[in-house]
Amino acid sequence: MKPIQRKFRIASLVKRTGMIVLLLALFSSACSGSDGKLVDEEESTVIEEIESETEPSESEAADLESSSGESESESESESESESESEASDEEEAEEIECPWDVGWKSASSTGGGTGSSAWGTGSSLLEEARLGFHDEYDRFVLEFKPGDPIPSSYNIMWLAVEHTGAEGVLDVDSPAGVVFLEVAVGASYTSPDLSAPYFTGPYRVTDPLLGNVQEAVSVGDGDGRITWQLGANEANGFRVFELEDPSRLVVDVCISDTSTTKGEDCIASGMPPGLCGAL
Repeated sequence: MKPIQRKFRIASLVKRTGMIVLLLALFSSACSGSDGKLVDEEESTVIEEIESETEPSESEAADLESSSGESESESESESESESESEASDEEEAEEIECPWDVGWKSASSTGGGTGSSAWGTGSSLLEEARLGFHDEYDRFVLEFKPGDPIPSSYNIMWLAVEHTGAEGVLDVDSPAGVVFLEVAVGASYTSPDLSAPYFTGPYRVTDPLLGNVQEAVSVGDGDGRITWQLGANEANGFRVFELEDPSRLVVDVCISDTSTTKGEDCIASGMPPGLCGAL
């Protein structure tokens, strides 16, 4: 029973008791001792009813205890659930691994354009080269002139030795790093119809937030092929894919790679065992 209903019931009973007492007092002179006893019994009954209404019943007390117990249980359950969720998040963070292998990748192996090959030439003009940092990998992007197709020929592999000596019109130092991911693409800096190069640099790009790759440097241009090298601290797994509007070739390199099969993956991709062992 709600508190407001109890108060209303008590007030009603008190009022009724007062009326009964008043009536009994008017007739007390005419009543015998037995009548007095009757009045005492009736008053006692009324008082007992009032007391019974002001005290919670056994079932109500049990409900209150049960409700309190459920609240405490729910609070403990929520606390345990939060602790389990935090532990689960920590475990997932620790289990993150590089999803790609270190093996050699080319246009044909990644499902490049029709008639794709690893060593072909191309006429698409480079628009921009850039590096960017992501949570689990460093990204290198070659973006091409609007309207030009994605090059159908490219060849990407890890090398233990940096490129020595510039090709064509370039004269740049080798990239910083311990190992080098070479990105050779069937594309050009200069169009046959232009008297000056379409792409004029920069030929060296970096980002202070990079996690593994140190910088990317253009190390070759000629005969319908351009070559870039990514200097890195570790030869980690990487992936290559293409994007359109505008045409782009994207290379993602893992910041961390705990794989124990790097050597096997390198050899399985078709690279010489001696080169794989040097990585």
